[in-house]
Amino acid sequence: MALRRVLASIARPRALAFAAARASVCAASVRGPAPVSATSVPPARTFAGVAADEEDEDPLLDPDMVKLSMEEYLDAFKHAVQHIRGGAPSAGMLDHLTVEAYGDQQPLTALAQTALQGTTLVVRPFDPSTIADIEKAITEADLGLNPSSDGKTIKAKVPKASKEVRAHSLKQLSDAAETTKVNIRKLRHKVVDLVKKQEGVSEDDIYRTLQDLQTTTSAVTDAVTAVQHKKKEEIESS
Repeated sequence: MALRRVLASIARPRALAFAAARASVCAASVRGPAPVSATSVPPARTFAGVAADEEDEDPLLDPDMVKLSMEEYLDAFKHAVQHIRGGAPSAGMLDHLTVEAYGDQQPLTALAQTALQGTTLVVRPFDPSTIADIEKAITEADLGLNPSSDGKTIKAKVPKASKEVRAHSLKQLSDAAETTKVNIRKLRHKVVDLVKKQEGVSEDDIYRTLQDLQTTTSAVTDAVTAVQHKKKEEIESS
């Protein structure tokens, strides 16, 4: 039996759910990918060069899909890191916020325009009736901001990062990176277990498959570490 069906049962990670106010990565659940027909993926892309029989309609084991699944975790981590405070203030530091308005959760960017004047964020709602809702979202965003409004605009001075704020940001970063790496390792372990359960596959094919898998896992994990280190330097220099 060729090394296939694995990707059909491997869970594709959903995008990591982030608490917008805390910018921390939550553990992602997984779902099965759509089946890949034997004609839609060229044999060269199968693990260990093993392709499906022409009459076999089972999906191929495509390493590109495993890589894509792991990179989804990496992309979600990059997104979370953008919202961890560090470095100089910017007008975009509120872009990830959602606001409870009009009876539903709305992205702040759809409700207001944000600018930076010196070290003060100035938020101009398109609809004045949403000012209180936006002000509440900023207050609860765990960014150390104390917004105030004059009925037309909301202003929030961005304080210089204190030792406590930097420590909090570093912990957020560390937790997010570790959660991401754990999710990547869990996906790797799932693939390993499924590959080892395949019958009628040579030990050489299994060995090459697991080597390819480890190469992919190491590359994505190293990318997570690189993003983490860059953000850490930014936080420590703020």
